[in-house]
Amino acid sequence: MTGLGHRPLAALASALLVFAVAACSGGSDDTSTTTSGPTPTGPPDTTPPVSGVLIDLTITDGAVEGGVARHEVRLHEVVVIRVTSDEAEEVHVHGYDLVLDVTPGEPAELTFAADIPGVFEVELEGSGRKVAELQVA
Repeated sequence: MTGLGHRPLAALASALLVFAVAACSGGSDDTSTTTSGPTPTGPPDTTPPVSGVLIDLTITDGAVEGGVARHEVRLHEVVVIRVTSDEAEEVHVHGYDLVLDVTPGEPAELTFAADIPGVFEVELEGSGRKVAELQVA
């Protein structure tokens, strides 16, 4: 070897060590951690995951605002049905046999995986009025 000896190799090793330490530390002095669930500063986020569907229903005088609609959902997708009603009622998702109790003026949510293909009624159980259709394919 000439007059350089092991210096290029030592310099490379030092640079890699500095890079590895910086990568592990995130390169900042931020010591915050990420937690799941609601934060103390606000309500939890009720938006479904990216692969999910939110069906938002507002019921006034026993009828869904905007009329009864068919909501198409892919098989195995996460579904969130959010219902706000001016009357106490029970919302029933046929085929899945899921029930959601609704208190006047307070949004209520039902979250489930759409694992059964077909077309299903979503109705107000007490009055028997259909408020939506769920098509899972």
